[in-house]
Amino acid sequence: MKKILLNKQIYDVIDSNEYFRRKELNPDDSNNLMNETAIEKDGYVYPIIAPSNNNEIEKTIGVRDYGPAMQFIKPQTVEQMNDYSANRVLDFERSENLRETIQKRAQLESMERSILIDKDNIYNISINENDTPEFALLKEAINKKQIDINSYKSRFDDSFSNNMRLLSTSNSITFGKLKAFANVFDLDIEVTIKDKPGCVNPIGEELKTDITWKGGVKFVW
Repeated sequence: MKKILLNKQIYDVIDSNEYFRRKELNPDDSNNLMNETAIEKDGYVYPIIAPSNNNEIEKTIGVRDYGPAMQFIKPQTVEQMNDYSANRVLDFERSENLRETIQKRAQLESMERSILIDKDNIYNISINENDTPEFALLKEAINKKQIDINSYKSRFDDSFSNNMRLLSTSNSITFGKLKAFANVFDLDIEVTIKDKPGCVNPIGEELKTDITWKGGVKFVW
């Protein structure tokens, strides 16, 4: 596994042969592959950018996928050369020991945090009267975080678009999905069970438990 932070996004770094192999293996997932992958070539790392008629986009540093052919737009200035240098790649495959692996994971987490604190495009979810109470509460919590939702994309699995559609168009959420979203957005969920007023055979106390997954982010399925 190789990772790099470019333009406020963390990319998987592979070579062109591996890119075409993955593309052929799963053609239906080509959009996600292009959005999340960068190609290492001749000492630089190039994000994959879809071809466009926009002249400004065409000047952007990266690689254009034209099917069997690829066009590399190379960095020109010293600053660009430093930013896109392959020396900045975190290569977990070349870790010599556990300590080095831990250090690289810490660097990756630091890279992720630098993205998550960026609030250029604040995401806001509409809450309506038909939402279930637990779903409305989750939406309220996400809104209060004042986040750029795209900064959290790497925490989701390949169904990022489907999960965003669920947040924006559904009125209810399953218990498992609620837990998964909470972990993606660094939220703890606590469940309380207590007696209804005047109930028969009361338990006589409030029972509480934290149901959030432990040990890091649990990706949304």
